[in-house]
Amino acid sequence: MVKFRIKARHWWRNEIRPLLILAVAMFSARSSLADWNIVPSGSMKPTTLEGDRVLVNKLAYDLKVPFTT
Repeated sequence: MVKFRIKARHWWRNEIRPLLILAVAMFSARSSLADWNIVPSGSMKPTTLEGDRVLVNKLAYDLKVPFTT
């Protein structure tokens, strides 16, 4: 049982925690700094086509706290 706890602690520190920190940082940046949207229709042809990805700079509007409206 002690070996299991040591292995679990080692796994948490070296594998899971860095991935969680990276995920929180990426979702926070996407929520407050930049985002991408996929063009659903061809209303802006010929400059953008269906399925194109458009990068949106959210700093152009205002800096905000992540995960708020």
